[in-house]
Amino acid sequence: METMETVLDKAGRVELPRDVREELGLKPGAVFRVKASARGITLRLVSGRTRLVKKGSVWVIRGALACKPEELIDSHLRDREERDRQVLGMGI
Repeated sequence: METMETVLDKAGRVELPRDVREELGLKPGAVFRVKASARGITLRLVSGRTRLVKKGSVWVIRGALACKPEELIDSHLRDREERDRQVLGMGI
């Protein structure tokens, strides 16, 4: 991605160029962490990214689901049944 310029408006807002928003898949309401230093300003996307965190000995995904929990469970069960049929030689 090339370097682009943008302008601070009277209300203190900075608009991210369309190319940047599209490439990163940013939508209205995206949340950023802002860090200011002597070298400049850094924006880090907070929402919209899935993060793995370790809880005990298990890695857990933190973030928004792309579907309803019921749909995720149904999909998992269908995948498991298909795998079982293949392993047991029952075809699909």
